[in-house]
Amino acid sequence: MNRLPDLDYLRSLLSVARHGSISGASEELHRSQSTISIRISQLESALGHSLFRRHARGVSLTSEGQIVVNYAHRILDLETELCDSLDMETMPELIRLGLAPDYAVSRLPKILREFTEFRQKIRMEVTVAPSIELNELMQNNEIDLALAAVEFMSQTPLTSWTEPLLWVASRDYVVDLSQPLPIICQGREEPRRMEHPWEKRIFDRLSEAGLDWRIVYSTTTVESKAAAVEAGLGVSNLTRKSMRPAMRVLGELDGLPPPLSAEFGFFTPDETPNSAITALMRRLMTALNT
Repeated sequence: MNRLPDLDYLRSLLSVARHGSISGASEELHRSQSTISIRISQLESALGHSLFRRHARGVSLTSEGQIVVNYAHRILDLETELCDSLDMETMPELIRLGLAPDYAVSRLPKILREFTEFRQKIRMEVTVAPSIELNELMQNNEIDLALAAVEFMSQTPLTSWTEPLLWVASRDYVVDLSQPLPIICQGREEPRRMEHPWEKRIFDRLSEAGLDWRIVYSTTTVESKAAAVEAGLGVSNLTRKSMRPAMRVLGELDGLPPPLSAEFGFFTPDETPNSAITALMRRLMTALNT
């Protein structure tokens, strides 16, 4: 290849890889499916390699495609850094970020530190709260960017993606379905007053599968929920970003039904965020997809 591919082509590539489908990328990028398909085909032709395997459920990266995706992240990061450097004088001094707890326990805090170290004029204030509270903060103009669950937010997300709510347990935990399944959930004062509507859907799915269950541990934080799973107190649901090395994913072989999914996204009070907010959002998206 004699020159770098068009950056919009790389964005299309990353979006298809993120969603696992042309249709998902089309919705995110507001481009027709034929446009996205042409961009991917032209990238494959220019690079001389197939980047995706096509199958009935969508597409998945080939080994060569994964290499290109890794470089695409780096190229787009450099583009963002270049634009940031040129716009540094006009950037705000403070960014107020809201994070859903599901992501606050992942590697994002380290990414935020790196972001502010590179952009030394910017200060970061981070609020970790349930998405429904982040929505209130955004409505009151108290945060500038939120990574939150879509179903709780009043605005349309700038971009969104689906996360499976995996069944998880400690690595040495053995599921015994002859007894009610011990569940670790995220609730408040009362065990059945759930923090998230999807908690109720999780119990409904267990009941639909004919499984008995009981709540053995309820908490208001993802951190405490994860700690209870690690301690082997029972089974819970976490996003992959919230998992820890001492956990394992449970599935059909353990007698559990398919997991539910939750949609997350980025939200801003303004449909056209400034360059600093855009740069931070792109950096976080890169971290979420690597």
